[in-house]
Amino acid sequence: MRKYYSTNPSELRHIDQLELSYLSTTNRNPIQEYTKDTFLYRMVNRVLRQKNIQFMFLFAFFLRDLYQQLKREHEKFLRKQLKNSKVTVYRGQIMSKAEIEKLKDSIGNMVTSSFMSTTFDPAMSEIYLGTSMPDDELQSILFEIELNLAEKSFPYADISTISWFPSESETLLMPGLEFKMTDNSIYYSVERKIWLAKLELVSDTIEKEDDRMLEGFGERRKMRYYIDLLMETLTDFCSATASLIETVFNQLMELFPREKWILAVKMSCLAQYNIDRNFNYTLALPNWDEALKYWLEYQDDEELNANIAIGRIYYDIGIIYYFHIKHT
Repeated sequence: MRKYYSTNPSELRHIDQLELSYLSTTNRNPIQEYTKDTFLYRMVNRVLRQKNIQFMFLFAFFLRDLYQQLKREHEKFLRKQLKNSKVTVYRGQIMSKAEIEKLKDSIGNMVTSSFMSTTFDPAMSEIYLGTSMPDDELQSILFEIELNLAEKSFPYADISTISWFPSESETLLMPGLEFKMTDNSIYYSVERKIWLAKLELVSDTIEKEDDRMLEGFGERRKMRYYIDLLMETLTDFCSATASLIETVFNQLMELFPREKWILAVKMSCLAQYNIDRNFNYTLALPNWDEALKYWLEYQDDEELNANIAIGRIYYDIGIIYYFHIKHT
């Protein structure tokens, strides 16, 4: 991340502050960090929209924290709104003419691909909107979003009490929310000289919520590739500390609990740690045995191509036995 912002001193300072105030403490407030006017919210949403798996792993822990906090706030929000069946929130946005046309073609259901900041105050949502003519390259659009509180969905919540900007009455919507649009949902208001779009929350089956979250992060093959790439790029990672390795992979498993093959990568990393840091080849063998146990469960999985990892582990075990155990 520092490399990405190497020419931006202001954002480098924000990264330093993030490390000091967020990563170094257990009392974290991810929503507050997200709502600050820094690189974080811009980069997170760009990564989600582009489905950039490589960068997603850099933000994996923050995304997990943000999701979990928003889920807790969602439950509080529903309890406070017991007397209401629906609430309406608003979002003002500048879009290109091409994006407006694409939105008009999305009649039916639309799924959000990034976090969406909205407000209960329609006047607040229009503060930064100017007027625009239909042929202008940049268009002003006001979203009116109806949230049916009885519908089960990904979390959303009023975050005004914990936001960095509490006066904005912000309601934050999670990526993956599904909205219904009809033929009359989006139109240009000649009187107001802006586009108006009405969205209605659609019920979502959350029994497969983990699967939907995983789909948002990308295909498993890409996950495998970028975890391997992360291990290769961070050459000192598997030689750092056992506790760091445990922490990183345990948090990855919290994000993707069904992907047990991640544990195989973790055990291989621990084996490398025992060799590089402890110079203990005997301790590395149980780690590789454990890695094999997990990979063998995926031996027929063409997407993960586990046989390459299995072959590599057998090769490493053979090297250890021949050069370091047989001759000692």
